[in-house]
Amino acid sequence: MKKWYLLGLLVVVLLWLAGAFIILPATEKALTTAATTALADPVHRMAFEAVKVKFSGQEAVLTGEVASQADRKAAEALITNDVRSGSGFNPVISVRNAIVVSDEYAMKHPKPWLMVMLTPSGASLSGVLPKAEDREAAEKALTMALGSAATKLTNQIKSAPELSSIRPALDLPATLASRDVADLATRAKSDARLQSAIAISACDGRWTLLPAETGIAEIATALGNAQPDLNLVSAAYAPLEALKVDLAEKERLALLPAPSLGFAITGQTIRITGTLADQAARDALLKAVAAKYPGLRPEDLTALSPTVKPGGDWTQALANAPKPGDSPVIFGLGSPDAKPVVWDGRATADAFAQVLASAGAAAVPSQPLFSALDLFNKQKADATAAAAKAKADADSKAKADADSKAKAEADAKAKAMSAPTPSAAPPSAATRTPGYVGYALAGNAVRLFGIVGSEVQKTDLLKSAALAFPGLQLDSNGLRIDANRAAPGITFPSGLDLKTPTIGFLNASAAPTTFKADAFDSEIVKALPTAGFQESDLATALVGFRSELVKTGSLKLDDPFLSLASDGKTLTVVGEIADAAARQAFLDGLKVSATGLTIDDSQFTVSPLVTKGGDLATTLKSLPKFEPGKPQIVSARPGQTARAGVVHGIYFGTGSDRSKDQERALFQVRRLLAINPAAKFEIVGHTDNVGKPEANTKLSQDRAQKFTDYLQAAGIPAAQLSTRGAGPNEPIADNSTDSGRALNRRVDVLLK
Repeated sequence: MKKWYLLGLLVVVLLWLAGAFIILPATEKALTTAATTALADPVHRMAFEAVKVKFSGQEAVLTGEVASQADRKAAEALITNDVRSGSGFNPVISVRNAIVVSDEYAMKHPKPWLMVMLTPSGASLSGVLPKAEDREAAEKALTMALGSAATKLTNQIKSAPELSSIRPALDLPATLASRDVADLATRAKSDARLQSAIAISACDGRWTLLPAETGIAEIATALGNAQPDLNLVSAAYAPLEALKVDLAEKERLALLPAPSLGFAITGQTIRITGTLADQAARDALLKAVAAKYPGLRPEDLTALSPTVKPGGDWTQALANAPKPGDSPVIFGLGSPDAKPVVWDGRATADAFAQVLASAGAAAVPSQPLFSALDLFNKQKADATAAAAKAKADADSKAKADADSKAKAEADAKAKAMSAPTPSAAPPSAATRTPGYVGYALAGNAVRLFGIVGSEVQKTDLLKSAALAFPGLQLDSNGLRIDANRAAPGITFPSGLDLKTPTIGFLNASAAPTTFKADAFDSEIVKALPTAGFQESDLATALVGFRSELVKTGSLKLDDPFLSLASDGKTLTVVGEIADAAARQAFLDGLKVSATGLTIDDSQFTVSPLVTKGGDLATTLKSLPKFEPGKPQIVSARPGQTARAGVVHGIYFGTGSDRSKDQERALFQVRRLLAINPAAKFEIVGHTDNVGKPEANTKLSQDRAQKFTDYLQAAGIPAAQLSTRGAGPNEPIADNSTDSGRALNRRVDVLLK
């Protein structure tokens, strides 16, 4: 028994050794050969070129790389379903798939595809084909299929050697023989908007027709397993994309209002306001105005905005415009092809603006037109009054001379008859406030402003100015005559700098005092304490000068601002914005938040020196309810959320501690102290989060202290001011954006 047991064990060992060292290696080799042959089949050329297979028994291990997940699955299915050993009795029992999907491999071995695109400018062919002769065959066949639609045809099809090895086309002959492409022209004609169409194929004998609105990603999806290079698709799609952009722009422009303009001719000046699309339109307008009114000096207050139609030739419209005369003329043009609307002298400014805002045209702010008229009428009235006073003075002097002569004769006669009596001392001359003269030089024009005592003094000043500013235009509209002012006794010196934009002031005994073009009005008033003018006088006198600097790029536009303060009875609105229509819309909406209060908007002005800013509707929605009997103060930038309790926010550029808002905040502080002399203010400096925290904290304190020093220098009591530096710790906007950081670089003036 034991003998047979040992014999059986020996047989098992021999069989195991035969399987392990003879049968199993033979099976692995046979399966490896069959799998390698299957992967190398020409039908799979370039798909599995980098795939390797190794067997462990009847388990296949796949490694290497392919172009797509679909190819990875196809390789696994091929080994699982089609590979057998030579006898056919040893199939693959499992597959371990370690193949990697590689974008680099996909770029080297792309699948073939074709795209035909029709646009109004012609046809284009694009795609990927294995051989150069395939590219030529495709162009020939598709040109014939397109017929007359292929008059202008570009061929962007790529082939070897432009690209690395390209996989074979599944059925290129059937693809090129298909008549589906011929339907493209019909499809394009049916597309009323773009007149375009697309056909795509994976070179498998079939075409897919797509509308022109189809995007790049949808084209790639429709090509499916062809997996096109999106860069190639994008390049082929570019003409249609450009067509879509151009059509969208034309549709946008068609919905825009026409540009519109208002003109005020007063004396030798023509003031222009309104809205144009761009600088080219402004240049064309000024050229047309110069041709129509060669003797007038243009004062351009037009705004540039992309929200009106571009272009426009105003020559014909101005040909029908009124000619200048002795009296002021105000007229407007609702569009370049509209007839002029002439103000008849009876309608109000608002009524005239409504007539001018014709259908399809942008609104024209009437305030700049009528302010020019008011200034002209005032100057004319001042001149008339000065002439009347001069005549009255002359008559009074003549009468006084006659009386004096008669008295002298009577005195002489009396002296002969009696002893002389001492005569009374003559009365002292009346003390009068001195006048002043300033000038604003920019480009080829000099604007004179100030107050003199008589027309004679004004004439002498103009003669002196003509010698000091040779070859430059003189604008004397800002010079007013006040008989109650003493003669300034001023002449303009020679040798002035005629190239640098400058603000200057003259007196009878010293050299000119000059300031840079961006000087604050408050700084000028402080430097000239005896001149006798106010900041509001300067702002009015210098608006044309500063507008000219803005147009030439020498002076940057300021940001608009808003401040609302209620004493419980009256809500006072202070601010500057660029749009008259937006101003009125804001005031109309404000009535909802100020029920029971009187609204004073006299200090809420439209200025050509500020940017358009954000939508006031956003600010309007954020306003608190202003309640009768409850003092409140709110400030905001147009388009931003209003902030209660803030007298004014002062905003800075990165690292800067100087801002136009400083002057505005000083005005607000003065206004509140006039209402409540005991009011106290806290000046809080802030920064964005760029830089080291300790440096930002110091910068915020420096900003707060510098503005506090500015207030004290302007006469605000130090005991009513306190400072604090908050650094980046109290942001009001997102520090991750440029616009948010700009809002956080600020100094807040708070009413304590």
